[in-house]
Amino acid sequence: MSSQQCVVIPPLESAEDSQISGDAFDLQLRPFVQGESVMDGISDLGEEVGAVVEGSFDVFAADECYSLSAGEAIVIPPHEPRRWVCTSAKGLLYRAIVRIGAVQECAS
Repeated sequence: MSSQQCVVIPPLESAEDSQISGDAFDLQLRPFVQGESVMDGISDLGEEVGAVVEGSFDVFAADECYSLSAGEAIVIPPHEPRRWVCTSAKGLLYRAIVRIGAVQECAS
């Protein structure tokens, strides 16, 4: 187990998007423009927490559609397909996805 507890993500000005992948999570902070989308499949994804930092997005997940604006977030269950679509001129989206099988329960 790594002794490092925190990871600093570079400012958005220094990269097109900021992404960190570890043993248990994939973290992403990414800017979008209107109509741009990101889509992930079923088998490779665990639970996701997504938060809209700026703008607005439509989220298609678990056979439902949600419209989220800045300050709103969603938790998507594992193994569900998901697609995020930016519906404002610009958007900024934060996503944290748990890797399947990476989180283990503590022994009691």
